Amino acid sequence: MSVAGLDGAFPVSATSIAYQVAPRLNACGRIGRVQTALDLLMTRDEDEARRLAREADETNERRKQTDLQVKEDAVAQARPFAEQGDCGLVLGSTDWHRGVIGISAARLVEIYNVPTILFAIEGQEARGSARSIPGVDVKAALDRCADLLVRYGGHPQAAGMSLHAADLDAFREAFLKALDVNPGGGGVPEPYDLELPLELMGADEIASLTREITLLEPFGEGNRAPVFRTNGLRLARPPAMLGRTGEHLRFAFAGPGRASGSGTPALSREFISFGSGRAWAEMLRVEDLRSRDLLDMRWDILYKLEPNTWRPRNRAAVDPVQHHLVDIKPSEVS
Repeated sequence: MSVAGLDGAFPVSATSIAYQVAPRLNACGRIGRVQTALDLLMTRDEDEARRLAREADETNERRKQTDLQVKEDAVAQARPFAEQGDCGLVLGSTDWHRGVIGISAARLVEIYNVPTILFAIEGQEARGSARSIPGVDVKAALDRCADLLVRYGGHPQAAGMSLHAADLDAFREAFLKALDVNPGGGGVPEPYDLELPLELMGADEIASLTREITLLEPFGEGNRAPVFRTNGLRLARPPAMLGRTGEHLRFAFAGPGRASGSGTPALSREFISFGSGRAWAEMLRVEDLRSRDLLDMRWDILYKLEPNTWRPRNRAAVDPVQHHLVDIKPSEVS
């Protein structure tokens, strides 16, 4: 298979479709012109394909920035509700684009491990997108709040809805009560699958585990990607800011000079945390923490082990593993 619109005709692998083509087509439907995606797939004119591909690429860049802004705003809004122990999150803003709230809701589920609904408020109407956790049926919870909704639909793990903006606070209260009756019957599971002693493991062991994880794909509803936990780590240095505005963070943790036995220690790899820059800065401000304080503390982390799909233009060798940091908090054990 080849695509003639992105940079001349070139063969397209499944990885290219998943990480290059699909996000750009998807962005056109979310925040751009959906006709652009269709025309790009249908055209046989190379110049037209290039023009449409540029439009799709620019739309995807806008989508990423919009998504990041919504996520950062939502994390800031969610903090007081999470700190008081709410069993779900219902948040809304007039600044959010309805085309990306579902993506951001899924990311808040990863962070807080509770069912989450984000609403884009447009005048008198609020349009929402819900994402849930395994064992909690968000559609059943919405059934119990139907009198406050204009329309809704979905399945146990995701749903869409609309309501009158003035009813948002009342809906939040009703939704939390609906979750309290445990509509899924399974309770809230632990937010991780396995605890790993990274300080005792080698980089090769983690690479082997990551290859085995890929055998469990595809991940999605009913088969989420495994999440791992490691406790009591120390930072090797304060996290580095990445991205144009420091929206992403790179963490390095102190570890042994070598793995038990031989080889490179697992903690020689750094951890990437996407879109967490503002939340981290806010945590430091609220807790009044300085760089030295961070290094003196111990930290518990949740993370995913993912294949590194980045391929440099010079075809240089890259690490086959990416550590995706899902959450970090001061250790429960000193």
